[in-house]
Amino acid sequence: MPLPCTPHPPVSLLLFLQSAPPQKTFDAFIEDCKLCGMSWCSPAAQQLCVALIIRNPLVKKYPPRPSNIYAFLKHFIFELEQIHSGTAGAEDPDGEDPIHQDLMEAYIEYMELSGRSDQKSFCYRTYFDPNASEKYVSVRLAVGQFTNVGLALWPSAFVLVQLLARELSEPSPSVVPFPLEGELRLLELGAGVGLLPLLLKRQRAYEDRVCCCILTEYQQELVDNITFNLALQDIVVAEAVTSDTPNSGGPLHAVALLDWREHEQNQVKLRNWGCNLILAADCVYDVSLIQPFVRTLHDALSATNGCGGAVVVQTHRQRETIQRLFAVLEEAGLSVCSYRLACGVPSAGRSHDITLTFPRSVSVHTGDGSVCCFALERDEVNPSGIFKGLEGIENSVVSGWIGPFFTSMEAVVGVHVIRLRSIC
Repeated sequence: MPLPCTPHPPVSLLLFLQSAPPQKTFDAFIEDCKLCGMSWCSPAAQQLCVALIIRNPLVKKYPPRPSNIYAFLKHFIFELEQIHSGTAGAEDPDGEDPIHQDLMEAYIEYMELSGRSDQKSFCYRTYFDPNASEKYVSVRLAVGQFTNVGLALWPSAFVLVQLLARELSEPSPSVVPFPLEGELRLLELGAGVGLLPLLLKRQRAYEDRVCCCILTEYQQELVDNITFNLALQDIVVAEAVTSDTPNSGGPLHAVALLDWREHEQNQVKLRNWGCNLILAADCVYDVSLIQPFVRTLHDALSATNGCGGAVVVQTHRQRETIQRLFAVLEEAGLSVCSYRLACGVPSAGRSHDITLTFPRSVSVHTGDGSVCCFALERDEVNPSGIFKGLEGIENSVVSGWIGPFFTSMEAVVGVHVIRLRSIC
């Protein structure tokens, strides 16, 4: 739903639909109002906010996290009160309440909803894809981000989706180790809410090049939610997919249980699936799971008969965790080629740098007003678990758009291409 004065959806709506930080959404709403020559604090703008954002049909059908809606409205009203705090009784010179009735009613409604919200219940994030026939993709996840980490969305998942989208569309990939010949068979470890095919299924390159995509998780609850999200986008889930399953046109999709700690059972499953590109995003968060994760990764690569590779996208939160991950990868006989997500124009002469944003109506703006983009830069992780390119740098964390996703980075994101050492 565009603004009356622009041909594309307002940025504030796009941020709101994916539960971006309320301050970011509010700042974007101010800019959207400027585009229409309207003061954000006017009664008309307040009505527009309620009609265009809060009461948007997409919000009604796929409701975002109630606490996020409440926080946005609370911030909006706080800013209105700040402007009018110098007037008697918080009213403007004409004697009218500065807060429009529609806005106040929405605020009261979501204050109550937020208070009653169960952290284990579900909400949605909705993403806008300007290049797809169906412009919006909604994803179900838990209201509470830490209720179950597999029912949440994490920054590395956005990087992985956008990286694959870019590389699949290129004749010669720069980062992803696609097989040199034969079918492309994807396996995602710790697939979370199943974001990968929800976005990639809309791309012609994915339809043409991918034979199958198998999403795995360790709990039935997570498998059920992935299946729900796939059905939401009319993606048919096959009962079983093996290396011998014929492809009748377009990728086959399957969802399966895979507990990294069940080594012998996993070996059988991995051989049957025969996937040659192994994917994982933000799977390394518990040190106790690093050993079984790497063992599963090794078994999956071994099942490809030397023809496969893996891409592990990881937020580098704890230095000790990254140290342990790289130590276990080394012990397992796996080679690692690392990249670091950076904000800015890729450096000239670096053939491995790859830009992760695509042309869109929404740009990434830095604090000084300049425009930038996200890119992958080749880097190495030192023995202390830090990227060498960030040694001595205190703050390298940025926020912004990665394709259709707005994300606030909590730490630097690394992309690690992994292979069996014997074939490197």
